[in-house]
Amino acid sequence: METSPLAQALLDAQVRFILRDLSGPRLQAFIEHGLDDLLARSQRLRLNELITPEMIKTTLRQYAVNLQLRSAIPEIASAVAHLLHEKIAQKQTRIDAILPSPHVRELFQKSLELKDLRQNTLDEIKDNPVFAQLLTDMLLRRLRTWVENHTPDTLQRNWPMLKRSLWQGRMHDLLLHFITASLQDLCEQLKTLEDQQWLDSMLDAWEQIRHRAIGRISDYVTPIDVEDFFVIYYQYWQHLRQTDFYSELLDTGVDAFFSVYGEVLLGDLLDDLGITRAMMLQDALRFAPPVLRVLRRKKMLESMLRKILQPFYESPEVQQLLTGAPAP
Repeated sequence: METSPLAQALLDAQVRFILRDLSGPRLQAFIEHGLDDLLARSQRLRLNELITPEMIKTTLRQYAVNLQLRSAIPEIASAVAHLLHEKIAQKQTRIDAILPSPHVRELFQKSLELKDLRQNTLDEIKDNPVFAQLLTDMLLRRLRTWVENHTPDTLQRNWPMLKRSLWQGRMHDLLLHFITASLQDLCEQLKTLEDQQWLDSMLDAWEQIRHRAIGRISDYVTPIDVEDFFVIYYQYWQHLRQTDFYSELLDTGVDAFFSVYGEVLLGDLLDDLGITRAMMLQDALRFAPPVLRVLRRKKMLESMLRKILQPFYESPEVQQLLTGAPAP
């Protein structure tokens, strides 16, 4: 149905009215009134009345599980890795400025409360033959290198025979036996240490590194290393998010949140989360004015408003009101 001249005039007037509200000093008042109205209504609405746990779970599964991420992600990771590495390398900020010593001490003290975990870890190390074998291979390799570098010239021609006698005999078995016994003895001794001894040792280690600048990390980790770690983590996360365990964690988190806040008024929920009217107004005024200015400058805002309002003015109901024709 075509818009009548009167309907078109009303549409033009309404568009101009809204555009005035969305520009200049009237915009802040428009946002403030809208925000205050929403906050007033939030005192009469509960979370469970608006959304259900299943709605949130479905949305989470869509984006955290089913979303197929594109190839741009690794490219972004590469760019971010290089920039972060460059930025950190220039920093002279000390480690303890980012991780204050009181917090480190609390972390150490809390870890010492996990005695069962500590004892079990030491038992796993003590009884794990692979770990002892690894240490044996490392020590044997170092011994070989040292002996080769310190063999007198007069013995060089006989070195192949000496090497066979040293390494192809019982040397490996002797070292493995020695390291296994030493490792078991060490773990047993560590299990008897008092918490204060553990704490003192960890604090001593912390004292050795806390004054160092974080920029020194660039001496040991390259941008390629950072990128590779991200790729490894990204590939692992791609696998993890397809597991039932991951989905169950998401669902459990949603259920736990709704069990606490489902019947809470939205206004009280905002208070509990520390979100104030001033914060919301500040964010709205930070983003809305520049976005609306760009839309106006590009002649998009008016066309958007017309696209929303025009079907109303073209509707039969409005035409009947404007022409005085009786309703069918």
